[in-house]
Amino acid sequence: MQYYEPNFIDEALVLLDRFGTNAHVLAGGTRLRFALRRGVSADAALINLKRIADLGRIEDTASDLWIGPLVTAAALRRHVLIGKHAPLLATTAASLGAAQLQTVATIGGNIVSADPAADLVPALIAYSADAEILIAGDRARVETVENIVSKRPALHERELLGRIRVPIAPHRASYQKMTTRRGLEMALVSVAVSCRMDGEVVADARVALAGAAPSVVRARGAERALIGSRLSSEVAQAAGERAAADADPLTDARASAAYRRALVATLTQRAVMEL
Repeated sequence: MQYYEPNFIDEALVLLDRFGTNAHVLAGGTRLRFALRRGVSADAALINLKRIADLGRIEDTASDLWIGPLVTAAALRRHVLIGKHAPLLATTAASLGAAQLQTVATIGGNIVSADPAADLVPALIAYSADAEILIAGDRARVETVENIVSKRPALHERELLGRIRVPIAPHRASYQKMTTRRGLEMALVSVAVSCRMDGEVVADARVALAGAAPSVVRARGAERALIGSRLSSEVAQAAGERAAADADPLTDARASAAYRRALVATLTQRAVMEL
């Protein structure tokens, strides 16, 4: 295996273009290590992005918050701009496993892994976030985070995740997560809810579910139950029921599909009641 540490985005893109399917991108490395254990060819290239400063920044403009894909969960948890513009991201980052994991796990890796139980993705979808997709010799295109994580793989060969954009807008937001061992593993189910209010009425809503389908998904039925309503226990219960109906959970060694569906209803109801 060959090893590279490019200093600039263009250098990384050239390497991705050169090695194609033999390229392995290293950000935090929490997922890559498992792939490497399965073995790689002698022609493989490991491309470590840690020297690319542009991919590790958090910046804001009047209308948007920009987050580099190398930003770690620990940085999200404590950065002043995240707390100011996207506090739900700080909350979800704080729930992402042990402190040691938070120092290496990156927001970009959380997106690109497209794990159905990814911790940070529900908050990004609730915030209507999108991201740049970079490729050598081409202009960047933009895709919603919702669309990126719905694909397998999330990125094609030769593509690199660029900055994540979170629109800055007034909202109420909440997050609920259930694990089998508090703070030590990925969610059985997690729910992120974001509502834009017009006075006491919900003008717009986004509800994102993790661990409740083959990818992180929106619960559009729950969103419809919220929009146009005044928040109440009855509305929260209706949103939970709709979210459970929207879910398409799987049974695995950790939980049954029926249990996950029940969790979706309960956690969505709790999240709405916290708004």
